[in-house]
Amino acid sequence: MKQTTKIRTAKSALLELGFAVFAVALALFIGTTVSADGPSFGPARPTYTVEQPASRATWNSITDRTNLPAVAGGDERNFVWVREYGVGEYQDQLAITSGRQYEVMMYYHNNAGANLNAVDPQNAIMFRARARASFPSELAAQEVGIIRGELEADNATTVWDEAWIISNEPVSIEFIAGSAKLYNNTTDQPGNSPVTLPSTLFSSAGTLIGYQTSGGRFVEQYVGVLPGCVQYSGWIRYVLQTTAIEVPADPEEPEDPEELPRTGPVEVIGFLIGTTMLVIAVVYYVRSRQTLNKTI
Repeated sequence: MKQTTKIRTAKSALLELGFAVFAVALALFIGTTVSADGPSFGPARPTYTVEQPASRATWNSITDRTNLPAVAGGDERNFVWVREYGVGEYQDQLAITSGRQYEVMMYYHNNAGANLNAVDPQNAIMFRARARASFPSELAAQEVGIIRGELEADNATTVWDEAWIISNEPVSIEFIAGSAKLYNNTTDQPGNSPVTLPSTLFSSAGTLIGYQTSGGRFVEQYVGVLPGCVQYSGWIRYVLQTTAIEVPADPEEPEDPEELPRTGPVEVIGFLIGTTMLVIAVVYYVRSRQTLNKTI
């Protein structure tokens, strides 16, 4: 049994060593991939500048904006970011942990030139403009999770972008109800506030966004109308909560029991026959000794 226990202990040590090597290799692979390639955005599309905007309704394709987070480098195609809630700068890639809140931000902008809104509204203004967001519901340790944002309109090409998160422990991730807000130039005006977006933001249909005012006041319900030009652009922010997932420990293997003697029918019969023969031999031996003694 001691030999068996030693073998089992050696096997366990080898398995643990193999798992450690695998985890390190996976972490190195993820780190290399994240730092080398970064999260993806798409689709491939023509790009524009602030001085030379698009000639029709176009999502997030200007590459020299100055009011985006530093990680974007002025490129609107990079429009989804994440950070710990209220802490530091927004990032494309972020290590997360349990028991904390994280803030996701999506930027949107119709790149059509402002003059086209009046000259060619059917092509310049977006109709049924909508946003869609998604995030992983849980992550295993060292698993990369994708936070994704998509922008759509009936008369514009759909675009998307991603931010990556990775956790050093298993975690679940939940959306904090009511935290999805839309901000634009009107929300900074006195008496206005961000609009709370419905949970359809996380559905396959997405939620309508846009830019409307009524007498200079912010309209609470969007209908998906989004004119071209930066003054109509905006931000969507929502908050996620992480919680540790308890992973049950593997039960220890019971030690091998002592091997008991086999006591099947054949063995029992053999034992009885052997015992009987031994008794007979002893009896005969005693009698023979007695006979011999009498003879002498």
